[in-house]
Amino acid sequence: MCFKKKKRLGVTYIDDRKCLLLAAQSVDVLIALDKDELYKDRLLALQDSLLYLSPRENQEVFDIDQKIAEKIGDLKLILNKSDDIKDESIDKIITTIFVMIKERDAKELK
Repeated sequence: MCFKKKKRLGVTYIDDRKCLLLAAQSVDVLIALDKDELYKDRLLALQDSLLYLSPRENQEVFDIDQKIAEKIGDLKLILNKSDDIKDESIDKIITTIFVMIKERDAKELK
């Protein structure tokens, strides 16, 4: 008989997975808040990017994931307040999130 050790998932890995899933699900709320669908394409691209990120045990990557979740929360607040007008701060936050995802990818490779 062959006994293989089960690989245990670290707490950071599980927390990171939850953080990524919640962030991706939050984008659905952002799409619903975007009544005029001014940002729908960018938000869908953001959601796809978040869904396909792989969770990691690296603390630096986990910190970036938490910052991404915070930015999504900020975006939710701004979209709630905006009156169906194109707001540059929304574009800046979405761009910042994409940059953070690229930074995360770079940290993963280390």
